[in-house]
Amino acid sequence: MSFYTPMPLELVFDGWNREPGPFLDLTIRGVTMRVVPVAPGIGRIERLLNAPLDCYLQPEFSPGQTVCYAAEPAQANPDKEGPEVPTYLP
Repeated sequence: MSFYTPMPLELVFDGWNREPGPFLDLTIRGVTMRVVPVAPGIGRIERLLNAPLDCYLQPEFSPGQTVCYAAEPAQANPDKEGPEVPTYLP
């Protein structure tokens, strides 16, 4: 295979051997997405894996947007059996 470019090969192939960062596959509001963690409980959308077609046009699901996937602190509620773990977008 031939590769013709006026750029130095060090710039073209920079990062070629690096593995892509850790990904998490999450389902938020019925949309399965792959995110890259940027902080504890916060991730940047890398791509949508499984979603209804109209989700691809919504700006909150576009790649590069941040989503919060951490559970909020559980409040003491004697009526419920266990804490609820919500998943939401900011």
